Amino acid sequence: MKKILILMVIAVVSVCFAAVSQAEDDSWTGYLSDAACAKDFEKASMDHTACAKGCVKRGGSWALAMKESFHVLEIDADTADAHAGHHVMIKGTLDKDTNTIKVSSLEMVK
Repeated sequence: MKKILILMVIAVVSVCFAAVSQAEDDSWTGYLSDAACAKDFEKASMDHTACAKGCVKRGGSWALAMKESFHVLEIDADTADAHAGHHVMIKGTLDKDTNTIKVSSLEMVK
């Protein structure tokens, strides 16, 4: 009986790990900006790069500005700094409670 119980536990744990490892990241496209200005999509562009970098240096957060909404980003600082103002595609996972994307990758969009 113990063997059956142990095998069942192992099977359940294996299925859980397989499901988690196969979960794919979602993707979003927009402009890399600071969170304060990402609310106004028109501000989030290459013209806004210096302002976005300044806001983040003063304690602001990086964000992805999209036409209809924005998301705060949990992103590597060097990557964000290098792509501030760029039109990018972000892949990652969204925490809906905090509106924050944990970024796994970033690509430039043409």
